[in-house]
Amino acid sequence: MESSFCYWVSEETSVRVESTHVQALIEAPERFGLTESFIRETYESYGENVGTEGLARDRLLREAAANGWIRVRKHVTPVNYISVQTDDIDTRISTIKSFLESLLTSGVIASDETVVVSGYEKIETLSYDWSDGGVSGLLAEQWSA
Repeated sequence: MESSFCYWVSEETSVRVESTHVQALIEAPERFGLTESFIRETYESYGENVGTEGLARDRLLREAAANGWIRVRKHVTPVNYISVQTDDIDTRISTIKSFLESLLTSGVIASDETVVVSGYEKIETLSYDWSDGGVSGLLAEQWSA
């Protein structure tokens, strides 16, 4: 199992993030449906330097999510869990399911790892820890056909 990881995931692809999610947006804005000027103007509107982890970052992450991108990160400290953030869970459910299943089958994550899925639009959160079956419990209970 990997200790930690970061991805941007869309319906068509996944992108491994080597630094931070916002840095990935800055390095390839067009991939995420953004522009360099939008990123610069967003940081300027919050009075922040480009690349900092503040309010502008949050706005940019939400904008990428609205463009169909899902933010996935495995945290290891202080608590070990997988965080999935998207614009709307119901809209992105099949993509989330597919990506989590690919991580399971490739051995990147364990079936009982805690997963927290958050949606920006409805401000909703689904959380499954090991006692609920973790990732497998979430997939089986929330996304069964």
